[in-house]
This record gives sequence, structure tokens and C-alpha cells, in this order.
Amino acid sequence: KSPCCDGSTAIAARPAVSRAAPVLVRAPAPGAGGGRGRAGALTRSPAADEYRVNVTSDRQVHTWTGTESISLTNNSSTSMGTVWLHLWSNGVKGCRAHAITVSRLVGGTAGIPILGCTSLPIHLSKPLAANHVATLSMTVQIQLFHRNDRFGFNAGVVFLGTALPTLAVHDDHGWNLNPFVDIGESFYSLASN
Repeated sequence: KSPCCDGSTAIAARPAVSRAAPVLVRAPAPGAGGGRGRAGALTRSPAADEYRVNVTSDRQVHTWTGTESISLTNNSSTSMGTVWLHLWSNGVKGCRAHAITVSRLVGGTAGIPILGCTSLPIHLSKPLAANHVATLSMTVQIQLFHRNDRFGFNAGVVFLGTALPTLAVHDDHGWNLNPFVDIGESFYSLASN
């Protein structure tokens, strides 16, 4: 059990199996009861209208600290009480290390992370009605590891792939909580500004 997101403890992860299958968390949330938009298209929610990130690094450029806010729209036909954040790079070294730390969350309360600490439920401060907008704000700390890969640093080069907390996608099949994988790209999110 890993304490989480109250401003005093970090979220860290344990490595996922490289060939892990995506997890669909069935929940009566956006898209429940059909949820099809255009003819036959899946309704994907929440829409991330905008990510605002303001981080700075330490002198070695291995630790980044700052703030992130996410404006999101519930573009489904039902209200939403919980959203999920992907903390994919927590899968690099496992729960024993602190790759991505989220604290001082405003707009919701963090639950207990799952999938090796790479998926974090956020229980919104109040249910988000259909077609309404909410904003989540948080302090983030990103700790890079010495590794020549999409997340880390090596030979004077810094790699920040999958470094930021990102909204998970809910569609007619449930929440798409894809685990971290070392080989290949299992990352699924909606595009945003």
C-alpha cells in the first residue's frame, strides 16, 4: 500500500510486465447507457481541453518541479464523479522509486493508485455534469533516472516522454487504464492543447 497525493507522500510505481494487457475498469460513468456520439462512433470522455504546465529543473536537469492544471470537459451524457490520471513513467523503476509525485491537488481527492502506481483515480470535488467543464490543479515533481530511453537521462540528453500526469480515456467499454510497458507504446490519451 502506498500513501497517496495528500501533499506529504509520493506516488511511485513497480514495473509492469512488458506484455501486460490494458485494463478496462467498468464504471457507471461517462458513456454509460450507450453513449454513442456520431453514427457508430465511441463517446470518449473526458475531453482534455487544455493542459497548462509550469515546471523548472534542478541544476543537473534530473528533477523537475512545478504545477500542472488540466481543464476537462465531460462530453458524455451522464455526470462524472471520478477521473483517472496516467502516471506512466512511474512504471520505469517501480513503486520503490519516485518518478512522478502528485501533491496539493485542487478540484478533487486522489484515491489509491493501481497498475503498479501508474493509474491514479481522482474523485472530483463535485460531480461534473454532462457538457460542463472542471479544472484539476496539482503540484508535480518528476524525478528522472539514468537510462537511455523515453524517460530518463543519458550522456547529457534528457528524455521526458510520458513524464506528465495525463487524463485517462473513458469510452463505451469503460476506463482505458493501459499499464506502462518497457517495449512498444501502449499509451492511449486524447489530444489536447
